[in-house]
Amino acid sequence: GLSSDRSNELAHLNPQTMVWRKVVPQPDPLYPKRAIPPSPRSGHVAICAKSSHSIIFYGGETEGELQAVEQIVQGNDDKSMFPLTSKKVDRNRMLVEDDLMYRFDYRREQWTMLAPSPNPGPRYAPSLTTLKKPNTALLFGGVSTEMIKPATPSNSPDKNNAADDENARVHRPVRPKKTWVFKNDIWLLNTSTNEFTAMDTTGKPPAARAGHSAICVNTSSMLVFGGMHKEPHAPYDVYELKLTAQPMCWVTIHTHGIVPGPRICATTFMSPYDMSSVYLFGGTLKGDGHEVLMYDHGQYKWSRVPA
Repeated sequence: GLSSDRSNELAHLNPQTMVWRKVVPQPDPLYPKRAIPPSPRSGHVAICAKSSHSIIFYGGETEGELQAVEQIVQGNDDKSMFPLTSKKVDRNRMLVEDDLMYRFDYRREQWTMLAPSPNPGPRYAPSLTTLKKPNTALLFGGVSTEMIKPATPSNSPDKNNAADDENARVHRPVRPKKTWVFKNDIWLLNTSTNEFTAMDTTGKPPAARAGHSAICVNTSSMLVFGGMHKEPHAPYDVYELKLTAQPMCWVTIHTHGIVPGPRICATTFMSPYDMSSVYLFGGTLKGDGHEVLMYDHGQYKWSRVPA
């Protein structure tokens, strides 16, 4: 959570006994330098890759501190390892910027550190959604970082100080400043090869956002709802990404019924009985967050689920 110390612990819930246990990761004798767990973080994403019996983790944010980051590239032996590098950063909230992806094998209970290239870069609170097509998932949006060059003194409208401005520009070069930006791009992840691919889309995309909900419905669509963006009011719109279109196409969905208000970091899950009903619970919002709402994608209608 944002108000507590970050953690990188794993816990396993037995759905039959409803008992939790702490998972102790096991070492990898063949590639010990890759069997490194991710640093403590929050706001990351994770999906289950059933074909490889593993869970994939990406992104997040952490507390600024002295961090050692070990980067690798894809390879079959330890010759692909880069030297261990350290950098000191401000002690405040910061995005995890090592561009690494982590895979946890839940049968062997082992971590594997990966460095896909290209990749979406640093991301806080994006969505990573498993698709019906085997070994595929889509990453959408989230908060990332960009280098912004501030206005130089020479751009000052006061022409009387032109000489002073020029002197300041020469002796005090303006350095780019790193800032957080909301994103609305799409990346396809192949969970078998651990490769990201930037995808083109058509139609009007959702506004750049983070903390939204995204879920795959039917076999050909992904829905995106809510989140937060740079505007004063959080969005509560619904967008559909048609996955079978070439290229994939965004469509705005006009819903009716008991439409939920703005939701940030809510939970959505599919109905076990059909492929078009989506349930929504919780999230940071104004209003009742304890109720469960259902969205019927066939009728574009929201309704309240009786307690």
